[in-house]
Amino acid sequence: MRFSDRRNAGRQLGDRLARASRKPMVDPVVLALSRGGLAVAAEVARCLDAELAGEVPPGHWATQPPRPVIRGKGRTVVLVDDGLATGDAALSAVRDGWSAGAARVVVATPVCAPRAAASVRPVVDDLVCLSLPWYFRSVADWYTDYHRLSDHELAEALTSVRGTPRPSPALRTGPARRA
Repeated sequence: MRFSDRRNAGRQLGDRLARASRKPMVDPVVLALSRGGLAVAAEVARCLDAELAGEVPPGHWATQPPRPVIRGKGRTVVLVDDGLATGDAALSAVRDGWSAGAARVVVATPVCAPRAAASVRPVVDDLVCLSLPWYFRSVADWYTDYHRLSDHELAEALTSVRGTPRPSPALRTGPARRA
């Protein structure tokens, strides 16, 4: 399965999560595992009507988002990325989710390498992956548009979801407004 872009993949993934979760999600909180994963995570959070964590202004992101403090005690923590190649970032975030007292930990991604799935599946309540290709070279191969997300796109994703505070005007990217 090939995805047109991360937002499209996120909508499909969110729809699958909303329809196919084996157990009900308790007050879900969605976290992006990477810069590119934020566009996917925002769409997932919208579909689940969930909070999107990762509330640091995008202008401060280098190549990866900061690891947010997971406020997951008693909640379903949904860890989202645009793809899992090795599963290392997901495994680290899963440990953080369990340490935060999550009721459930779910890893969700549009595409996943078989080895990554094998390493993640045993330590989560659910691994939701739309495509698990037998031949996996890179995440980018599974997207028509896989550009590096701009700070503007990241800010837009963060501010478009319920429960995520809007950045202050001083932190917004883009042209300044004139009075």
